Amino acid sequence: MWPTELLRSDPRARRLLLASIACGAGASILFAIWTILLARTIAAAFIDGRALDELLGSFTLMAMLILVRGLLLRLRRPLAQRAADLHRRRLREDLLTIALARATGGDRRAVTESGAVVGEAVDSLDGYLGTFLPALALAAVLPVVVTVLIALTDPLTTLVLALAGPLLIALLAVIGRRTRDLATARFEELSWLGSLYADLLAGLATLKVFGRETDALHAVTDTSTRFGHSSMKVLRTAFQTSLVIEWAATASTALVAVEVSLRLVDGHLSFATALTVLLLTPEFFAPLRTLAAEYHAGQTGAAALTTIEQFRNPAPSPPSPPQKVATVAPDRSRLPLIEFDGVGFTHADRDAAALTDLSFTVTAGETIALDGPSGGGKTTITMLLMGFERPAVGSIRIAGAPLDPDTVEAWRSRIAWVPQNPTLRSASVAANIALGRPDASPAEIAAAARFARLDEVIAALPEGYDTEIGANGARLSGGQRQRLALARALLLDRPVLILDEFTAQLDDRTEAELLETIAPVLADRTVVLITHRAAPRRLADRIITIGATVGGDR
Repeated sequence: MWPTELLRSDPRARRLLLASIACGAGASILFAIWTILLARTIAAAFIDGRALDELLGSFTLMAMLILVRGLLLRLRRPLAQRAADLHRRRLREDLLTIALARATGGDRRAVTESGAVVGEAVDSLDGYLGTFLPALALAAVLPVVVTVLIALTDPLTTLVLALAGPLLIALLAVIGRRTRDLATARFEELSWLGSLYADLLAGLATLKVFGRETDALHAVTDTSTRFGHSSMKVLRTAFQTSLVIEWAATASTALVAVEVSLRLVDGHLSFATALTVLLLTPEFFAPLRTLAAEYHAGQTGAAALTTIEQFRNPAPSPPSPPQKVATVAPDRSRLPLIEFDGVGFTHADRDAAALTDLSFTVTAGETIALDGPSGGGKTTITMLLMGFERPAVGSIRIAGAPLDPDTVEAWRSRIAWVPQNPTLRSASVAANIALGRPDASPAEIAAAARFARLDEVIAALPEGYDTEIGANGARLSGGQRQRLALARALLLDRPVLILDEFTAQLDDRTEAELLETIAPVLADRTVVLITHRAAPRRLADRIITIGATVGGDR
């Protein structure tokens, strides 16, 4: 597919690249003709004894060939570089569009992986397009042209080149395969590093709370060191490729020189023919040497293209074995509001399934708590329920209608969500509480704060509800930020409430007071609780245990 599809998909870059290759081929062919003229001129001057004025025509023609060759060489590199720049710009725009669409659809992997793909992978195509592809084209054409010229001059030397050429290509392929494998592994590692760094940055506040920032620093240091070593392996293999090709080309040239010299001494070859063959032979190996020097860029570019293609068309996740969910059958006297039917889901950046064959029902006005070990899929259920992720298998229905892109916005308008790590603006307390309802009155904002047990905290602030809390609630503690997010959700007054570890950073006394205050508020709502603490679970009508074989009402 590459580079054929590459050249087909970008006509302007294709024309510039073909023009660059034509300039390079023309320059090399002119140099081969100039070499033949030089050999003939030297033989005519020193062997045949011709005067310099008789050779003036040859000198003039040689000078013209050099001038035209210089012009072609001057045009070759800028044309190739322009083609590379145009295609990389178009490709980067396409990849950014794909990354933005996936990030908007909730694909978190696209956000982290796109940095490596749009940056490093696309930049690696600079050498692939600007130097490797022209070198590859010239290596396929020029040795054939030089072989034909030598065959017309001295057919016996052609046998040596016929053996040496395929041997060099075989060596280049064997060593180059190692370079390609290392480059592919390097791009995979770079993508993984991007995801790691993004996760560490997102969880930096949590790491500091638990005093684990030093562990994160060690992880960054270790992974960066490993990536540096993998990069050096790629370069070391590339240098080995050039070294082997140089040795082989030098040895083949020396072999031609030996056999030509022996026949010249024996009188079986004229001086003009011998000199022509000796001058043309390096031109046979020159494009192969250039290809070897640029082979690293070619293999790195090929690995980058593979990475880009995988980013454009990610492989589907394999099916996973069923996962049992323990729960008691819901009360059939009430109409089901939320139904999970055989839902399965695998995160794009993981191999193991987060959820498999998940089925349960939540009736209208019911409060359920999701129980299970950390990493068991509770937060994933929340993402699916809010439509930020879509099931790989199975279905989610809301009041009998499937949850899909056509219905998700209407469904979200019925949900108030309190995440574990809420996002707060650098604005006043009142503005943060009223984020979802900017038209709320001061009395409504104060009522929501009272229900969230935040009114006393606000009263102690310098300017009360008008106090600026700083970026992401810098002036508030973790528990105060969670209660502010709860007040924001209560102010929305939505029929469905999702609470994700909303008391995780509260002390026992504050938690008890908060639960006592909001219990009446939750009574007429459908509530999904995600919590590891025992006290909030007592608010639940049912506890659904994820990944268990038995369970039920608690």
